[in-house]
Amino acid sequence: MPEYYETTHGRKVVEDSRNIIDLVKQPNKFSAMIAGVCLIFVVIIVLVVFLIRRMIRRIRVRKEKRNSK
Repeated sequence: MPEYYETTHGRKVVEDSRNIIDLVKQPNKFSAMIAGVCLIFVVIIVLVVFLIRRMIRRIRVRKEKRNSK
């Protein structure tokens, strides 16, 4: 077998490491899209929780005003 085929020459190399840093070191466009979708999902959840807390506070304030009259 010729020596030329002993190296990868920039072709795809499968990484079997379980280290998270090695796995995300060189992301492609699909991993970037997945990360973006996950980030959007987390932001939406945070906004929903924030809005629910705000609504609950307003309801409590209104009840307290009614009870104090």
